[in-house]
Amino acid sequence: MYPKLKSAVILTALLLLPAAAGAERLFRWVDKEGRVHYSDKVPVEHKDSARSELNKRGIKIRQTEAAKTAEQIAKEKELARLRAEQQRLIEEQRAKDRVLLRTFRSSDDILMTRDGTLTAIDTSIQITRSNIRRLKLKLTDMQKRAANLERQGKRIAKNFLKDIEGTRQQLKDSYATIIRKEQDKEQVRIKYAADLARFRDLKNLNPDADQQA
Repeated sequence: MYPKLKSAVILTALLLLPAAAGAERLFRWVDKEGRVHYSDKVPVEHKDSARSELNKRGIKIRQTEAAKTAEQIAKEKELARLRAEQQRLIEEQRAKDRVLLRTFRSSDDILMTRDGTLTAIDTSIQITRSNIRRLKLKLTDMQKRAANLERQGKRIAKNFLKDIEGTRQQLKDSYATIIRKEQDKEQVRIKYAADLARFRDLKNLNPDADQQA
C-alpha cells in the first residue's frame, strides 16, 4: 500500500473510533523511524517533534515545527548577529557618503584639500628639522664645555649633565616626530584616494575625466 493511501486509511479509521470521534482535535506526527502517528494527545517523548493539528473533519488547522536544537539556535543567533553587523556597516557607509557629498562639490575639491593637508604636514616637518639643527648645535656646544671641564680636572655639575641628556632625548623625540609625520602623510594619501574613488563612484564620474592625483 502506498504511504499516502496508508496514512489516509489510518486517519479514516481513527476518526471512526469513538474516542477519536469525540475528540476536539487530533495530532499527527512522524517519529524518527518515519512512522506516522495519530492521537488526541502528544506523548511526552514526542513533544518536540514537528506535528500537525487536525480538526474533527481531519483538516489541518495548525502546524507546529520541531523544537530547535541548541546547535540550530546558536547558528540562528550567529546569522542574526552577522545580518545586524552587515546592516550597521551599510548604515555607516551611507552616513559617510552623505558627509562626503556635503563636504566636496567636485573631485578637484578633494585633491585640493588633500594637497593642503600634505603641505601643512610638510611645514610641520620643516619646523621640526629646524629644531633638530638647533638642538644639534646646542648639544655640540654642551659636549665641548663638558670635555673642557674634564681636561681641566673640574667636576661637571649634575644639572649640566641632565641638560645634556635632556637635549639628547629631545633630538630622539624630534626624529620620532618626523617619522610619525611621514607616516601621517601616507595615511592622508590613502584616505583621500579612497574618498576620491568613492566620490566618483557616487557621482558616476569617469576617473579619466578628472585630473589624476
